[in-house]
Amino acid sequence: MKWIPAEDEGLLPLHLRRCLQVLDELILGLQGCSLLRGLLSERDLRRWEIQATCYPGGGASYSRHIDDQTGSGARVLTAIMYLNPGWTVEHGGALRVYPKQPDGSMGFDGEGWRGYDVEPLHNRLVVFWSDNRVPHEVKPAHAERFAISVWYGDAAAIAEAKEAERPITARP
Repeated sequence: MKWIPAEDEGLLPLHLRRCLQVLDELILGLQGCSLLRGLLSERDLRRWEIQATCYPGGGASYSRHIDDQTGSGARVLTAIMYLNPGWTVEHGGALRVYPKQPDGSMGFDGEGWRGYDVEPLHNRLVVFWSDNRVPHEVKPAHAERFAISVWYGDAAAIAEAKEAERPITARP
């Protein structure tokens, strides 16, 4: 796992910097989307952190969590790009998301949490809320699994976190 502060973007390979620029444009476009008006349009979203991750296989996983554990708003959206050519369902490693249900419940149906699996297929991009609306986990991976995670947060909350020099979330 490698954490890359947004200000260190210039150290990344050109193709990855271009990918981040396109992702920034997508997030800006989401802010202007009428469906999300009021949820994103009133925020000054900025890219905050970048994480490059390799799960080594052998059942490596990450338990259920949310990305903005402090509720500060420094992480509003999580974007994950998968870099796994030739990935198959047998490799495991799915991202399981537990979105809030329309009735506001967290998806517990008495028999367990209702989750939706997203396979980490090559060049797949997943974007979701970083707060308690979308708890998620990584199911056991049985092959090397690569991903780039990018967090977008409210500019004021990011500035406050930087000033306080405190992390947004616990890092494994």
